[in-house]
Amino acid sequence: MLSFEQVSVALDYDPETGIFTWKQKKIGRRRKVGTINGHGHRTVMLDGRLYYLHRLAWLLSYGKWPVKDVDHLDGDPSNNRLVNLREATCSQNVGNARRSKANTSGFKGVTWHKRLGKWQAQIMVDRCNHHLGYHLTAEAAHVAYCAAAHLHFKEFANGGNAQ
Repeated sequence: MLSFEQVSVALDYDPETGIFTWKQKKIGRRRKVGTINGHGHRTVMLDGRLYYLHRLAWLLSYGKWPVKDVDHLDGDPSNNRLVNLREATCSQNVGNARRSKANTSGFKGVTWHKRLGKWQAQIMVDRCNHHLGYHLTAEAAHVAYCAAAHLHFKEFANGGNAQ
């Protein structure tokens, strides 16, 4: 991995806006850094290696690489303002994730159990799937998911309904 010095020579970071620019001007103006990957994170290629800009923001702000994952408080992986970033375990980061685009129930942690004809609630904690019961409505299953999320993830809990 690159050092703080190597990154700070190449890039400027504005913690208020979360925007990175190249230090080298090209044709009289500064260029923004990064492209958005398939998961919505901004990335940049430096010294032949791909880096997430939220991790570079942490490095440039605190002078060291984050020990854990870097979580986006608002769930927007392209929002790299420093006030929107916090260190998190992998499980906490997943707990704050938005509802998947592939989700068909409309609620995070809720799926239709065809054989039983009921809504099933479940939550993933530390890579273990926990069954939270079967419910007559998707809304009731979502309530069960949200209660478990608050229990396991605390301030990282996200009901996941914002897309």
